[in-house]
Amino acid sequence: GSVTAVRPETTDLAVLRYDLVDLLFSALLTIYLIGCLFVSYKLLRSLWKIHMLIKNNEMVREAGYRIVRLKNGPAFFSFMKCIFINENKNSLNQDEYNTVLLHEQAHIRQKHSYDLLLMEIAGVVCWFNPFVKKLKTSLYQVHEYLADKAVMHTKQDPDAYSQLIIRLSHHYEADRFVHPFSVADLKTRINMLYIQKQSKMKAV
Repeated sequence: GSVTAVRPETTDLAVLRYDLVDLLFSALLTIYLIGCLFVSYKLLRSLWKIHMLIKNNEMVREAGYRIVRLKNGPAFFSFMKCIFINENKNSLNQDEYNTVLLHEQAHIRQKHSYDLLLMEIAGVVCWFNPFVKKLKTSLYQVHEYLADKAVMHTKQDPDAYSQLIIRLSHHYEADRFVHPFSVADLKTRINMLYIQKQSKMKAV
Protein backbone atom coordinates (compact mmCIF):
# COMPACT_ATOMS: atom_id res chain seq x y z
CA GLY A 1 0.00 0.00 0.00
CA SER A 2 1.03 3.61 -0.49
CA VAL A 3 1.97 5.92 2.46
CA THR A 4 0.42 9.38 2.44
CA ALA A 5 3.06 12.03 3.07
CA VAL A 6 2.37 14.76 5.66
CA ARG A 7 2.81 18.17 4.14
CA PRO A 8 5.38 20.30 6.04
CA GLU A 9 3.08 23.33 5.91
CA THR A 10 0.34 21.46 7.84
CA THR A 11 2.76 20.31 10.51
CA ASP A 12 4.23 23.79 10.95
CA LEU A 13 0.72 25.31 11.30
CA ALA A 14 -0.25 22.78 14.00
CA VAL A 15 2.94 23.48 15.94
CA LEU A 16 2.38 27.25 15.64
CA ARG A 17 -1.17 26.94 16.99
CA TYR A 18 0.06 24.82 19.91
CA ASP A 19 2.79 27.36 20.69
CA LEU A 20 0.31 30.24 20.63
CA VAL A 21 -2.12 28.44 22.97
CA ASP A 22 0.74 27.55 25.31
CA LEU A 23 2.01 31.14 25.27
CA LEU A 24 -1.46 32.55 25.93
CA PHE A 25 -2.03 30.16 28.84
CA SER A 26 1.35 31.06 30.35
CA ALA A 27 0.62 34.78 29.99
CA LEU A 28 -2.85 34.49 31.59
CA LEU A 29 -1.48 32.36 34.44
CA THR A 30 1.26 34.90 35.08
CA ILE A 31 -1.23 37.79 35.15
CA TYR A 32 -3.52 35.81 37.49
CA LEU A 33 -0.68 34.99 39.92
CA ILE A 34 0.55 38.59 39.91
CA GLY A 35 -3.01 39.71 40.73
CA CYS A 36 -3.21 37.16 43.58
CA LEU A 37 0.11 38.35 45.00
CA PHE A 38 -0.93 42.01 44.79
CA VAL A 39 -4.29 41.44 46.54
CA SER A 40 -2.61 39.21 49.14
CA TYR A 41 -0.10 41.97 49.84
CA LYS A 42 -2.91 44.50 50.41
CA LEU A 43 -4.69 42.06 52.73
CA LEU A 44 -1.55 41.35 54.78
CA ARG A 45 -0.74 45.07 54.92
CA SER A 46 -4.19 45.80 56.34
CA LEU A 47 -3.82 43.04 58.95
CA TRP A 48 -0.42 44.42 59.89
CA LYS A 49 -1.86 47.93 60.32
CA ILE A 50 -4.50 46.60 62.70
CA HIS A 51 -1.85 44.63 64.60
CA MET A 52 0.22 47.80 65.02
CA LEU A 53 -2.81 49.76 66.21
CA ILE A 54 -3.36 47.17 68.93
CA LYS A 55 0.35 47.08 69.81
CA ASN A 56 0.93 50.85 69.93
CA ASN A 57 -2.22 51.98 71.74
CA GLU A 58 -3.75 51.49 75.15
CA MET A 59 -6.06 48.48 75.42
CA VAL A 60 -8.77 47.97 78.04
CA ARG A 61 -10.22 44.48 78.53
CA GLU A 62 -13.97 44.23 79.00
CA ALA A 63 -16.29 41.24 79.28
CA GLY A 64 -16.35 39.64 75.82
CA TYR A 65 -14.39 42.36 74.02
CA ARG A 66 -11.46 44.78 74.25
CA ILE A 67 -11.38 48.54 73.73
CA VAL A 68 -8.33 49.97 71.94
CA ARG A 69 -7.98 53.70 72.60
CA LEU A 70 -6.46 55.26 69.47
CA LYS A 71 -4.32 58.39 69.40
CA ASN A 72 -5.11 58.92 65.70
CA GLY A 73 -7.07 57.24 62.92
CA PRO A 74 -10.79 56.52 62.47
CA ALA A 75 -13.30 57.55 65.14
CA PHE A 76 -14.87 54.12 65.73
CA PHE A 77 -14.54 50.67 64.20
CA SER A 78 -14.35 47.04 65.25
CA PHE A 79 -12.37 43.99 64.21
CA MET A 80 -12.58 40.52 65.75
CA LYS A 81 -12.93 41.12 69.51
CA CYS A 82 -11.53 44.65 69.47
CA ILE A 83 -13.41 47.95 69.39
CA PHE A 84 -11.16 50.82 68.28
CA ILE A 85 -12.04 54.28 69.56
CA ASN A 86 -10.21 57.49 68.70
CA GLU A 87 -10.63 59.59 71.82
CA ASN A 88 -9.56 62.74 69.96
CA LYS A 89 -12.55 62.41 67.62
CA ASN A 90 -14.95 61.32 70.33
CA SER A 91 -17.29 64.30 70.69
CA LEU A 92 -20.16 62.12 71.92
CA ASN A 93 -22.14 62.36 75.11
CA GLN A 94 -22.32 59.28 77.32
CA ASP A 95 -25.57 57.98 75.84
CA GLU A 96 -24.25 58.30 72.26
CA TYR A 97 -20.98 56.64 73.28
CA ASN A 98 -22.88 53.71 74.79
CA THR A 99 -24.98 53.44 71.63
CA VAL A 100 -21.86 53.14 69.45
CA LEU A 101 -20.48 50.50 71.82
CA LEU A 102 -23.73 48.53 71.51
CA HIS A 103 -23.44 48.65 67.73
CA GLU A 104 -19.82 47.49 67.67
CA GLN A 105 -20.50 44.80 70.30
CA ALA A 106 -23.18 43.40 67.99
CA HIS A 107 -20.57 43.03 65.23
CA ILE A 108 -18.30 41.17 67.66
CA ARG A 109 -21.05 38.98 69.09
CA GLN A 110 -22.26 37.97 65.62
CA LYS A 111 -18.67 37.30 64.42
CA HIS A 112 -18.95 39.53 61.37
CA SER A 113 -15.16 39.88 61.06
CA TYR A 114 -14.91 36.19 60.15
CA ASP A 115 -17.35 36.73 57.28
CA LEU A 116 -15.30 39.64 55.98
CA LEU A 117 -12.03 37.71 56.24
CA LEU A 118 -13.53 34.87 54.21
CA MET A 119 -14.65 37.40 51.61
CA GLU A 120 -11.14 38.88 51.52
CA ILE A 121 -9.66 35.41 50.94
CA ALA A 122 -12.22 34.84 48.18
CA GLY A 123 -11.12 38.20 46.77
CA VAL A 124 -7.52 36.96 46.61
CA VAL A 125 -8.51 33.87 44.62
CA CYS A 126 -11.13 35.61 42.46
CA TRP A 127 -9.64 39.12 42.25
CA PHE A 128 -10.66 39.37 38.59
CA ASN A 129 -14.35 38.74 39.31
CA PRO A 130 -16.39 41.97 39.83
CA PHE A 131 -19.16 39.92 41.46
CA VAL A 132 -16.91 39.33 44.50
CA LYS A 133 -16.62 43.08 45.09
CA LYS A 134 -20.40 43.52 44.84
CA LEU A 135 -20.91 40.61 47.20
CA LYS A 136 -18.49 42.17 49.69
CA THR A 137 -20.39 45.48 49.58
CA SER A 138 -23.68 43.66 50.15
CA LEU A 139 -22.15 41.78 53.07
CA TYR A 140 -21.03 45.05 54.68
CA GLN A 141 -24.57 46.39 54.38
CA VAL A 142 -26.17 43.27 55.84
CA HIS A 143 -23.75 43.41 58.78
CA GLU A 144 -24.67 47.03 59.45
CA TYR A 145 -28.39 46.27 59.28
CA LEU A 146 -27.96 43.41 61.77
CA ALA A 147 -25.94 45.58 64.15
CA ASP A 148 -28.50 48.39 63.85
CA LYS A 149 -31.26 45.90 64.59
CA ALA A 150 -29.43 44.81 67.75
CA VAL A 151 -29.17 48.45 68.86
CA MET A 152 -32.85 49.12 68.15
CA HIS A 153 -33.80 46.28 70.50
CA THR A 154 -32.55 48.49 73.35
CA LYS A 155 -32.83 51.99 71.82
CA GLN A 156 -36.39 52.94 70.89
CA ASP A 157 -35.65 56.28 69.18
CA PRO A 158 -34.69 55.85 65.50
CA ASP A 159 -34.53 59.64 65.03
CA ALA A 160 -31.65 60.13 67.46
CA TYR A 161 -29.89 57.00 66.23
CA SER A 162 -30.16 57.98 62.55
CA GLN A 163 -28.76 61.46 63.35
CA LEU A 164 -25.82 59.79 65.13
CA ILE A 165 -25.15 57.59 62.07
CA ILE A 166 -25.13 60.63 59.78
CA ARG A 167 -22.88 62.63 62.10
CA LEU A 168 -20.30 59.87 62.48
CA SER A 169 -20.31 59.04 58.76
CA HIS A 170 -17.99 62.03 58.26
CA HIS A 171 -15.32 60.28 60.35
CA TYR A 172 -14.99 57.24 58.10
CA GLU A 173 -11.29 56.54 57.40
CA ALA A 174 -11.03 52.87 58.32
CA ASP A 175 -9.04 50.24 56.47
CA ARG A 176 -10.25 47.08 54.72
CA PHE A 177 -12.53 44.45 56.27
CA VAL A 178 -13.25 46.31 59.51
CA HIS A 179 -16.65 47.59 60.65
CA PRO A 180 -16.75 51.39 60.88
CA PHE A 181 -19.83 52.67 62.68
CA SER A 182 -21.14 54.48 59.57
CA VAL A 183 -20.26 52.86 56.27
CA ALA A 184 -23.26 51.25 54.59
CA ASP A 185 -25.65 53.12 52.29
CA LEU A 186 -26.97 55.71 54.76
CA LYS A 187 -30.38 56.27 53.14
CA THR A 188 -31.23 52.56 53.00
CA ARG A 189 -29.80 51.97 56.45
CA ILE A 190 -31.89 54.73 58.05
CA ASN A 191 -35.02 53.53 56.22
CA MET A 192 -34.41 50.10 57.74
CA LEU A 193 -34.47 51.63 61.23
CA TYR A 194 -38.00 52.93 60.72
CA ILE A 195 -39.14 49.66 59.14
CA GLN A 196 -37.88 47.85 62.24
CA LYS A 197 -39.74 50.31 64.48
CA GLN A 198 -42.99 49.82 62.53
CA SER A 199 -42.58 46.03 62.72
CA LYS A 200 -42.19 46.27 66.51
CA MET A 201 -45.32 48.43 66.81
CA LYS A 202 -47.36 45.95 64.76
CA ALA A 203 -46.10 43.07 66.88
CA VAL A 204 -47.29 44.76 70.11
